[in-house]
Amino acid sequence: MKKSNKSTLLAIAGLAASLLLAAPVAWSHGGAKPQHGGVVESKHDLSFELVREATGASLYVTDHGEAASVEGWSGQLTVLADGKKTETAFKADGSSRLVASDIKIPDGAKVALSLKDKSQQPMAVRFSF
Repeated sequence: MKKSNKSTLLAIAGLAASLLLAAPVAWSHGGAKPQHGGVVESKHDLSFELVREATGASLYVTDHGEAASVEGWSGQLTVLADGKKTETAFKADGSSRLVASDIKIPDGAKVALSLKDKSQQPMAVRFSF
């Protein structure tokens, strides 16, 4: 193989390697790490962080790392644990958080959220604790 062909192949291989290494950074949403001590799942181009609290749960919503407005949102929180199913309503508290009261999320629980944004667009998000 001629020297110029080797140089071209090496240049192409180097470019391909750098693109592969940069791809996860370019495609990431940001905010994938818990900001409030909860569990984070990304769906519908948003990040949802579900936080267990003493008397209920809070759901924080972010869009590419920035707090998203949940004004007008509503939803249902379903907890599956120890062979039992428990449900409660989620309500927006006026910020980027929805709150649910009178529910416990134990270790090992599976949680399903059924949400509607202010335009009544449905969303479903699942969590494991």
